[in-house]
Amino acid sequence: MRRGEVWDYKPSHGSSLRLVVLSNDEHNAIGSWPVCAYLGRRRAIEVPHVVPLAEPDPLSGAVDLTTLGTINPARLSGPVGMLTGSTMSRLNDAVRGFLDV
Repeated sequence: MRRGEVWDYKPSHGSSLRLVVLSNDEHNAIGSWPVCAYLGRRRAIEVPHVVPLAEPDPLSGAVDLTTLGTINPARLSGPVGMLTGSTMSRLNDAVRGFLDV
């Protein structure tokens, strides 16, 4: 799995969700659980922890950084798309601001 990919995720209970991989490719390649955030299907209100996807992205919606965490890769199916470089740049800035790093 690669940073910026969007995957379908089936939690242990509840309906499946889409999420975006935010951890770097080296971390993901060693078999560690990837760091991801959920992708909401609708554009959200403008707040610093929600990053709307851009028009050129293969999906619509917004990434909610309050859902940031590691996930079990065995529960993933996909990938279903890759976010654009400009969206990933905005996500990078938002993650740094969200985590204050």
